[in-house]
Amino acid sequence: MTLAEFIGVIRRWIWMVLAIVILVVGVTIINSARSPKSYKAETKVMSGLSQIADTSGSGSSFVRGGGELSATYAELVTVQKVMASALEKAGLSWNEDTLKAKVDPVPSTEAPVLKINVTDSDPERAVLLANSVSEAFVDYIEGVNQKTIEDTRAGILNEIAFIEGQLADAAAGNTDIDANEQRALQLALDRALSKYDDFLVGQTNSADILVVDPATSAVEQGINSTQRIILALIVGLVTGIVLAFIAEAVKTSLKQNDDQANNGKST
Repeated sequence: MTLAEFIGVIRRWIWMVLAIVILVVGVTIINSARSPKSYKAETKVMSGLSQIADTSGSGSSFVRGGGELSATYAELVTVQKVMASALEKAGLSWNEDTLKAKVDPVPSTEAPVLKINVTDSDPERAVLLANSVSEAFVDYIEGVNQKTIEDTRAGILNEIAFIEGQLADAAAGNTDIDANEQRALQLALDRALSKYDDFLVGQTNSADILVVDPATSAVEQGINSTQRIILALIVGLVTGIVLAFIAEAVKTSLKQNDDQANNGKST
C-alpha cells in the first residue's frame, strides 16, 4: 500500500477515527474525574552519629552508624505519641491509625537520613501532614534522647558517689575494708570517672536531629490527568485507524462480491 492509498483510506473513514478518539478520550476524562487522586509529600530528617554510654558497669560505649540509626528511626516514626502530636500540630481530629496509614518512612542504608513520605487526596494537606509528622518526630526523639542522657548521667554519678562513700568510710575507719579492697574501690572509682568523662565527650560530639528538607509541594501519584488524556488520544487514534482499515477491507470485499454477482447475471 502506498502513502496515497493509506491517506485515502483515512480520509474515507475519518468520521469513524474521530468518533473513536472522542469516545476514548471522553471515557478517560470521566474516569479521571471520578477516580480519587493521591498526592505524596516528602520531608527529610537527619541526625549525626550517636555515641551512647553503656550503664551496665563495663565502662564501654558504642557508636550507632547512620544506616542503623536511620532504620531505627523509621520504626519510631509511626508510634502513637508521634502520630497524636502530628495531628495536634496539623489541627486535625483524626484517629492516629488513620494518619499512620498515610505515612511511609524510608530509611537510608548508609547515611543517617530518614525520608518521611505522606500520601493524601489533598496536595496541600499532604504537605501539612508531612511537615507535622517530621516536626513531631523530631520533638519525640529529642525528648527520648534527653531522658536517656539524664538517666545515664544520674546512673554514673550515683555509681561515683557510692564508691566515694565507701572509700570515705574506709578512710575514717568506719568499715572493715582492708587495703586490697580499698585499692579495688579506687580502681572502680577511676573507671567510673573515666566513664563519666567519655559520657561528656559523647554529648559534645553528638549531633542534634533536625528536619533538613521540609515539604513544600506534593506530587500526584500514578499517571496524572494530562498523561492519561495523551495516552487516550494515542490509543483512540491507533484503534480508529485499525478499525478504518478493517472497515475498508470489509467494504472492498463486499463490493467485489456484488460485482461478481452482477457479472454473473449479465452473462
